Amino acid sequence: MPCIHIETKAKNIDKEKMIEAVDNAFISGFKTTSNDNIIRLSVPEFFKAPTNKTNPEVYTIVSIDAFSGRTQELKDELFRAIKVNLEHLGIPNDCVKIILRESDKLNWA
Repeated sequence: MPCIHIETKAKNIDKEKMIEAVDNAFISGFKTTSNDNIIRLSVPEFFKAPTNKTNPEVYTIVSIDAFSGRTQELKDELFRAIKVNLEHLGIPNDCVKIILRESDKLNWA
């Protein structure tokens, strides 16, 4: 059951579509179901992002906490799917940072 937190500078983005885009990436990339995913979206008032990007005003961080054990191939597929899906919403690839933290199931309750 991945826990995902999306933080974005994109103040005018359709929040439901952004959550759906990331959820669909998990379904295709990690082979989860929508019921497995916990997704939060934040649009912080204060957010300093790199300015040397295509469009820093839409810079987005996707932080993922998940059980360990998935192959690098599945992780790469997830990363690709997230970037492709967010690009469809107008967020360029170079404005997406994905952070995956894995831990043993014994550390989840």
